[in-house]
Amino acid sequence: MENGAETMFLPLITIAPGPEDRCPENLEQFDWLILTSVNAVTHFAECLHRSGKNYQDLRQCRIAVIGDATASALANHGVKPHLIPGAYVSDALIKDILEQEENPEGKRVLLPQSNKARPNIAQALEQHGMTVVSLVCYQTIPRIPNPSEIVALVSFSPEIITFFSPSTVSAFANAHLHGILADNQLEVAYGSIGPVTTRALESAQLAPVIEAPRQN
Repeated sequence: MENGAETMFLPLITIAPGPEDRCPENLEQFDWLILTSVNAVTHFAECLHRSGKNYQDLRQCRIAVIGDATASALANHGVKPHLIPGAYVSDALIKDILEQEENPEGKRVLLPQSNKARPNIAQALEQHGMTVVSLVCYQTIPRIPNPSEIVALVSFSPEIITFFSPSTVSAFANAHLHGILADNQLEVAYGSIGPVTTRALESAQLAPVIEAPRQN
């Protein structure tokens, strides 16, 4: 790392195509497209391709994304988002959409997402009269580390373990890695990308937690 830290990468989830491998018909009927991750951008592009379409077929939509990384992934498809919330969390996204949409009643929203996505975006927009079509275009699948990876983790003796999603927290907890580290007299702080991941760490009783002030 550029700041001198030594790092070890331990994958705890895998990303796979979702069960809905084609985009909805009549894309011209949608008013908003919401993309909450790089994976959503990538896998929705594949759904579009399989349907003989691309992002240009949604040119009438206002597009909202969470984070600069998601915006950059979208730029690779020649598209610039209309909205990036100041805070890279779903609550800020919801707030900013409702501020921009003067008449939400009856507006149609397309929401490509993971099988593990929380329902809060759809629920909040539907409460304001919008119709949300959720498309499960990719799956987040827990991955159990193999014995050699666990040995490598203990040998690495981490001081901080960082998490970028609640799914990785769940996989870490289900693999009992915290107990394995404790059994080897390793004290670890846990880094969180944002408030949702922090809540997952707290629910798993993993502490202390350091939360990033800004989510990229």
